[in-house]
Amino acid sequence: MSAHGLEPGGMEKAISAARDSAQQCLQAAAAAMASKVSADGAICSGLLRKPGCKPVSVLVLWPCWVLELEPGTGTIIAETHIAELQAKRPDTAAFLQRMAEGGPAKSMFLHPAQSRRQRATVDAQCVVRVHDTKTGELRAESEPGQPGVLRAGFEPLTPADLAPRLT
Repeated sequence: MSAHGLEPGGMEKAISAARDSAQQCLQAAAAAMASKVSADGAICSGLLRKPGCKPVSVLVLWPCWVLELEPGTGTIIAETHIAELQAKRPDTAAFLQRMAEGGPAKSMFLHPAQSRRQRATVDAQCVVRVHDTKTGELRAESEPGQPGVLRAGFEPLTPADLAPRLT
Protein backbone atom coordinates (compact mmCIF):
# COMPACT_ATOMS: atom_id res chain seq x y z
CA MET A 1 0.00 0.00 0.00
CA SER A 2 1.15 3.52 -0.73
CA ALA A 3 0.94 6.51 1.59
CA HIS A 4 -2.40 7.39 -0.04
CA GLY A 5 -3.99 4.07 0.88
CA LEU A 6 -4.13 2.85 -2.71
CA GLU A 7 -2.25 0.02 -4.32
CA PRO A 8 0.75 1.12 -6.42
CA GLY A 9 -0.68 2.36 -9.71
CA GLY A 10 -4.10 2.64 -8.10
CA MET A 11 -3.93 6.42 -7.89
CA GLU A 12 -3.08 6.67 -11.58
CA LYS A 13 -5.98 4.34 -12.40
CA ALA A 14 -8.35 6.41 -10.27
CA ILE A 15 -7.23 9.66 -11.92
CA SER A 16 -7.48 8.12 -15.40
CA ALA A 17 -10.99 6.77 -14.67
CA ALA A 18 -12.05 10.18 -13.32
CA ARG A 19 -10.75 11.93 -16.45
CA ASP A 20 -12.59 9.44 -18.67
CA SER A 21 -15.76 10.05 -16.69
CA ALA A 22 -15.32 13.83 -16.96
CA GLN A 23 -14.77 13.52 -20.73
CA GLN A 24 -17.96 11.47 -21.14
CA CYS A 25 -19.86 13.92 -18.95
CA LEU A 26 -18.60 16.85 -21.04
CA GLN A 27 -19.47 15.19 -24.36
CA ALA A 28 -23.00 14.45 -23.14
CA ALA A 29 -23.38 18.05 -21.97
CA ALA A 30 -22.08 19.43 -25.29
CA ALA A 31 -24.54 17.24 -27.21
CA ALA A 32 -27.42 18.33 -24.97
CA MET A 33 -26.40 21.97 -25.30
CA ALA A 34 -26.29 21.65 -29.10
CA SER A 35 -29.89 20.42 -29.07
CA LYS A 36 -30.93 23.29 -26.76
CA VAL A 37 -29.43 26.10 -28.83
CA SER A 38 -32.12 27.75 -30.92
CA ALA A 39 -32.54 26.97 -34.61
CA ASP A 40 -30.44 29.99 -35.58
CA GLY A 41 -27.56 28.64 -33.47
CA ALA A 42 -27.12 31.82 -31.43
CA ILE A 43 -25.45 31.41 -28.03
CA CYS A 44 -25.17 35.11 -27.24
CA SER A 45 -24.69 38.51 -28.81
CA GLY A 46 -23.47 41.95 -27.89
CA LEU A 47 -22.56 45.33 -29.28
CA LEU A 48 -18.83 46.05 -29.42
CA ARG A 49 -18.05 49.76 -29.19
CA LYS A 50 -14.56 51.12 -29.73
CA PRO A 51 -13.67 54.82 -29.53
CA GLY A 52 -13.46 56.34 -32.99
CA CYS A 53 -15.06 53.35 -34.71
CA LYS A 54 -18.58 52.36 -35.65
CA PRO A 55 -20.21 49.85 -33.29
CA VAL A 56 -20.12 46.20 -34.35
CA SER A 57 -22.67 43.53 -33.50
CA VAL A 58 -20.92 40.38 -32.26
CA LEU A 59 -22.84 37.13 -32.50
CA VAL A 60 -21.55 33.85 -31.06
CA LEU A 61 -22.97 30.81 -32.86
CA TRP A 62 -22.93 27.12 -31.98
CA PRO A 63 -20.54 25.41 -32.51
CA CYS A 64 -18.14 28.21 -31.65
CA TRP A 65 -18.18 30.61 -34.56
CA VAL A 66 -18.14 34.37 -34.09
CA LEU A 67 -19.82 36.68 -36.57
CA GLU A 68 -19.11 40.40 -36.56
CA LEU A 69 -21.93 42.27 -38.26
CA GLU A 70 -22.65 45.82 -39.24
CA PRO A 71 -25.62 46.91 -37.10
CA GLY A 72 -28.69 47.77 -39.11
CA THR A 73 -27.65 46.16 -42.38
CA GLY A 74 -26.44 42.81 -41.04
CA THR A 75 -23.48 42.85 -43.43
CA ILE A 76 -20.86 40.36 -42.29
CA ILE A 77 -17.59 42.07 -41.40
CA ALA A 78 -15.77 38.97 -40.14
CA GLU A 79 -16.47 35.27 -39.50
CA THR A 80 -13.96 33.59 -37.19
CA HIS A 81 -13.76 30.33 -35.27
CA ILE A 82 -13.45 31.15 -31.60
CA ALA A 83 -10.20 29.17 -31.29
CA GLU A 84 -8.57 31.57 -33.80
CA LEU A 85 -10.12 34.74 -32.41
CA GLN A 86 -7.20 35.88 -30.25
CA ALA A 87 -4.79 35.74 -33.19
CA LYS A 88 -7.11 37.17 -35.85
CA ARG A 89 -9.46 39.53 -33.96
CA PRO A 90 -7.92 40.44 -30.56
CA ASP A 91 -10.40 43.26 -29.82
CA THR A 92 -13.32 40.89 -30.34
CA ALA A 93 -11.57 38.23 -28.23
CA ALA A 94 -11.19 40.73 -25.37
CA PHE A 95 -14.86 41.73 -25.73
CA LEU A 96 -15.97 38.08 -25.50
CA GLN A 97 -13.68 37.53 -22.50
CA ARG A 98 -15.49 40.36 -20.69
CA MET A 99 -18.85 38.87 -21.71
CA ALA A 100 -17.78 35.42 -20.43
CA GLU A 101 -16.77 36.90 -17.07
CA GLY A 102 -20.38 38.04 -16.70
CA GLY A 103 -21.54 34.44 -16.42
CA PRO A 104 -22.96 31.76 -18.66
CA ALA A 105 -24.79 32.61 -21.86
CA LYS A 106 -26.90 29.44 -21.80
CA SER A 107 -27.65 26.97 -19.04
CA MET A 108 -29.55 23.72 -18.73
CA PHE A 109 -30.04 20.85 -16.31
CA LEU A 110 -29.08 17.28 -17.14
CA HIS A 111 -30.39 14.15 -15.47
CA PRO A 112 -27.88 11.41 -16.36
CA ALA A 113 -28.86 7.84 -15.58
CA GLN A 114 -27.41 6.55 -12.30
CA SER A 115 -25.95 9.95 -11.45
CA ARG A 116 -26.94 13.14 -9.66
CA ARG A 117 -28.52 16.06 -11.47
CA GLN A 118 -26.04 18.33 -13.23
CA ARG A 119 -26.06 21.88 -14.58
CA ALA A 120 -24.39 22.47 -17.93
CA THR A 121 -23.47 25.98 -19.04
CA VAL A 122 -21.81 27.55 -22.05
CA ASP A 123 -20.29 31.03 -22.02
CA ALA A 124 -19.40 33.60 -24.68
CA GLN A 125 -16.07 31.86 -25.34
CA CYS A 126 -17.84 28.53 -25.99
CA VAL A 127 -16.50 26.97 -22.80
CA VAL A 128 -18.87 24.26 -21.61
CA ARG A 129 -18.87 23.60 -17.87
CA VAL A 130 -20.72 20.87 -15.98
CA HIS A 131 -21.46 21.28 -12.26
CA ASP A 132 -23.06 18.93 -9.75
CA THR A 133 -26.25 20.77 -8.77
CA LYS A 134 -26.18 19.53 -5.17
CA THR A 135 -22.55 20.27 -4.29
CA GLY A 136 -21.70 22.89 -6.94
CA GLU A 137 -18.56 20.87 -7.74
CA LEU A 138 -17.13 21.39 -11.23
CA ARG A 139 -17.36 17.99 -12.94
CA ALA A 140 -15.98 18.93 -16.37
CA GLU A 141 -14.76 21.96 -18.31
CA SER A 142 -14.01 22.26 -22.03
CA GLU A 143 -11.33 24.03 -23.98
CA PRO A 144 -12.48 27.41 -25.38
CA GLY A 145 -14.04 26.82 -28.78
CA GLN A 146 -13.99 23.03 -28.37
CA PRO A 147 -17.11 22.10 -26.38
CA GLY A 148 -16.49 18.34 -26.47
CA VAL A 149 -12.78 18.45 -25.51
CA LEU A 150 -11.80 18.33 -21.84
CA ARG A 151 -9.63 21.31 -20.87
CA ALA A 152 -5.94 20.45 -20.68
CA GLY A 153 -4.89 20.16 -17.06
CA PHE A 154 -8.44 19.69 -15.78
CA GLU A 155 -8.23 17.65 -12.58
CA PRO A 156 -11.51 15.91 -11.77
CA LEU A 157 -10.18 14.64 -8.43
CA THR A 158 -8.85 16.69 -5.54
CA PRO A 159 -6.16 15.47 -3.12
CA ALA A 160 -8.98 15.02 -0.57
CA ASP A 161 -10.69 12.61 -2.97
CA LEU A 162 -7.57 10.47 -3.02
CA ALA A 163 -6.82 10.61 0.70
CA PRO A 164 -7.48 7.46 2.75
CA ARG A 165 -10.68 7.42 4.74
CA LEU A 166 -11.21 5.78 8.08
CA THR A 167 -14.48 3.94 8.27
